[in-house]
Amino acid sequence: MLPLEEEQIKSVIEKVYPLEEIEEAHHQMDKGDSYGKIVITIP
Repeated sequence: MLPLEEEQIKSVIEKVYPLEEIEEAHHQMDKGDSYGKIVITIP
């Protein structure tokens, strides 16, 4: 089995932004101090 199927790998989500706040999400990413993924939700 693949590690993902065995749940050995887990994603860490740092913050979820709505599409309307994509500019702030980019600023967060550009700072480079994120420890997890930045997610953009699209309605």
